[in-house]
Amino acid sequence: MIRAFMRIRNSALVLICLGLTSCGLIEMDFDTETNQVRSLTFTYDTVYVMVQDTFFLAPYIYPDSVGSKSVFWEAEKDSIVKCMNDTILANKEGWSKVMATTLINSRSDTCTVCVMPRWEVSVYEYPSDMVIYAHILIDGKVPQKNWIFGAFDADGVPRGLARPMDEDRTIYCFRVWSPFTIGDPEEANDYINLRAYNPVTLQVYDFGYSTLFTGLNDGTPSAPVQLSFSIPLPPNESLQTP
Repeated sequence: MIRAFMRIRNSALVLICLGLTSCGLIEMDFDTETNQVRSLTFTYDTVYVMVQDTFFLAPYIYPDSVGSKSVFWEAEKDSIVKCMNDTILANKEGWSKVMATTLINSRSDTCTVCVMPRWEVSVYEYPSDMVIYAHILIDGKVPQKNWIFGAFDADGVPRGLARPMDEDRTIYCFRVWSPFTIGDPEEANDYINLRAYNPVTLQVYDFGYSTLFTGLNDGTPSAPVQLSFSIPLPPNESLQTP
């Protein structure tokens, strides 16, 4: 008498022969627990990308052992972001919600995508500049090479990028540009803010530092401005397990 149980678990087929029979009966026992999606969650409610960038969104699907993690993607505003499976193109500046839905059990979550202007500026558009020398720490450590640092005016318009002054990235130089000439009355209200961007997590952080554009340098290489912040725990990290 041949009797076998076939169990499918994590797309693997296990055959266990238990005995002999003339009919050769095969019983199928599917483990539905490991093949059912229980939740889909984005780590962040909002992500930030620069216009014309191509990026990936990777929602967390629970349980991790589920056999199929196929997801259907949809953008609220196709003119701002275009979904090509999990690859997303930032077409133009603006905001758009992106929804991901699993093909199994139709579990879904929504993430807001903010498409920012590029942080680089054309120096030929600005008549004046100044330099901010800064020592930067993130979570008490020197930042990794992938971080991007920029200067912005009060309206969030990019005014220039920072470059490390040495291989150890201990001192950064912000070259800040202004549309106003030195002495222009409007220059008196031209406040500059500094921000950090992580293109891996797609998050923007504010240093909480503001200075008036004067055309003079802030800090020096030997006595730089001290900039730091701590990265908070992602808001939905605790939701990734039931």
